[in-house]
Amino acid sequence: MEDRVRLVFRGISQIVGNDHLAIIIVTDEAATRQLSVVCDRHLEYEFGIRQAKAPVVSRLLPEAMWTLLSSMRDVVFSLDVEGINDGQYHVMLRMRIGDTVINDAPIRMSDAVLLSFITGIPMFMNRDFFEHQTQEYEEGMTRLSLPVNVLSRGMLQQALQKAIEDEKYELASFLRDELNKRPAPEEGSGDDIGDTDNDGDIDDMDDMDEEDDE
Repeated sequence: MEDRVRLVFRGISQIVGNDHLAIIIVTDEAATRQLSVVCDRHLEYEFGIRQAKAPVVSRLLPEAMWTLLSSMRDVVFSLDVEGINDGQYHVMLRMRIGDTVINDAPIRMSDAVLLSFITGIPMFMNRDFFEHQTQEYEEGMTRLSLPVNVLSRGMLQQALQKAIEDEKYELASFLRDELNKRPAPEEGSGDDIGDTDNDGDIDDMDDMDEEDDE
């Protein structure tokens, strides 16, 4: 049986100087290692109203749908993080009866964390993949690093420009190599998250995880 880690939402960190993006923090159940997930400010708001237990929450669509779905007998739901491609995690929402998958659908990583937070649907990740993508968790940490393979093309280009401006040429070479590995975006398309025009830094470039995908 696959060795998996159950992911638990811990909070959201704002990105200084960036009005468009935030970082969701999830950990293993023992809170020993953390995974950073980029989200937009709309998702940050959705987490916020639920953390504040706003009265309106019980009437919102996810809560209403879950009230109906959770009454289905013998059906078990899970969220499975299966890999990463072109800066985006591949996550599947699955319905099972016993050991049989009866239906599934892809879901954005940030939305999967929110869904798990709202409903309690367990969210899992292969342990080796989790170890590769995470850093040691410290509650209240003010500096976060992101694995380079979760950055969109827009975010990579921003980081590359900053590395060049700061004369960090080894890092710039690494980022350029990562960009060159990505397929060129189709005309008229944009990255999922992070492809916005802003001057905020995702993170101090010295903290960027320079591990390649294995």
